[in-house]
Amino acid sequence: MTLYQPMNKYETAPNAPAGQATLVTEPPVSGHLLLISPDGVPQGKLEEQLRRLGFEVTPVQEAPEALAVVQASVLTLDAIVLDWRSGGDKDRAFAEALADAAVNAQIPVLTLAADCRAGDLRLAAAAGLEQHLCMPCQLAQLKAALMAMIVRPAPAAERPSAAINLDDAVSLLENCKFRFRTPEDVEKLVPLLARLFPHPGRAVTGIAELMLNAIEHGNLEIGHERKADWVARGVYHTELAKRLATPPFSERWAEVIINKRDDGVMIVIMDQGCGFCWQNLVRNEPAPAEAAVEPNGHGIAIAREVSFDRLRFNHQGNQVTAFVSNESPAW
Repeated sequence: MTLYQPMNKYETAPNAPAGQATLVTEPPVSGHLLLISPDGVPQGKLEEQLRRLGFEVTPVQEAPEALAVVQASVLTLDAIVLDWRSGGDKDRAFAEALADAAVNAQIPVLTLAADCRAGDLRLAAAAGLEQHLCMPCQLAQLKAALMAMIVRPAPAAERPSAAINLDDAVSLLENCKFRFRTPEDVEKLVPLLARLFPHPGRAVTGIAELMLNAIEHGNLEIGHERKADWVARGVYHTELAKRLATPPFSERWAEVIINKRDDGVMIVIMDQGCGFCWQNLVRNEPAPAEAAVEPNGHGIAIAREVSFDRLRFNHQGNQVTAFVSNESPAW
């Protein structure tokens, strides 16, 4: 179930009455993904969701044949997604072989793991697969993680004679502040913000969760019961778009501040909502491994457990501060 996709273009629906317009999505990102899962059949709707994001998806089984596909598809693959959401022991030998093949082919790998199976994340990291995303997650996070990995160089004719290395420039940054209002803004900002942290792959999930929380439960005052109802009825996109366009919600914005310190990186996210009861969410138990790609109510717990060393809210619940130490491990 997709929680949000940009909706700002109109066209006439095939079966709609004359003159009636319907909202349609913007052209999504594109690329070719190799989706590797233990039995070759991805759980849930993962493959469908990746295709809805505009990706061509080739599903394969976690076996030596997958490594051959990597070698044979060097010129056509943009990224590899290793689906480790299921239970059971993971094959470290395969993970190490995949890491080696991906490095040789210069293809990034994103490992998807259940947030309640931290051991799988450590095993993947030890095998050399450093980019991870804890599941379940919102579709915007999955898109942001893939966008952060897939970097296509500009055509030679479009490159300046003295090209600027973005990572080098970002390394010089000490403080920055951005305003955001929509999930689209989050998708644009998360890949950049994650680059400011010691381990971007670890930070992506938490940054996206907290920013989306500021929009949904902060500025738009969408309670968890209402959100769950919208998602269950398949009207989340429509209702979210309406709320974003309706005063006073349409006049609210959120702010994210990054402060790079000598000992680590601090992120502060503030919204203009009335706040919410965050205590229960911080104490929330991890979501089950078999949960679908987009949950409701586990985001803050995931951010606290996976992405940040410390996380605290102000009393009202409309400002959150998180910190990651420079000495913190990748996972």
